[in-house]
Amino acid sequence: MTQSNTSQSDVLNSEKTLKAAIKDCMIRDRFRLHKRVQGAARIKNEQAKHAVFDEIALDIAQSMQTVELRTTQRPTITYPEQLPVSQKKKTTLPRLSRTTRL
Repeated sequence: MTQSNTSQSDVLNSEKTLKAAIKDCMIRDRFRLHKRVQGAARIKNEQAKHAVFDEIALDIAQSMQTVELRTTQRPTITYPEQLPVSQKKKTTLPRLSRTTRL
């Protein structure tokens, strides 16, 4: 039973899957986590390697949770309709999208 848990953990926390998950982390954490995964991949002892991968996976999950929390708490910006900018929104928005990269 322990062997099947270990093999399932190996699949979930491999170098490839951890690197793929880093793209969903906070930008400030990506470089550090990527370097940690690269360093852990060089460990020769498989059991020690997967233990480190598990620790890194927890840090990746924490960073991903922070991203999710911040995304859900992001305020929506609204402007009163009385403002001139709000009144010209239909003509201004297409111009901005043509001239800048949003």
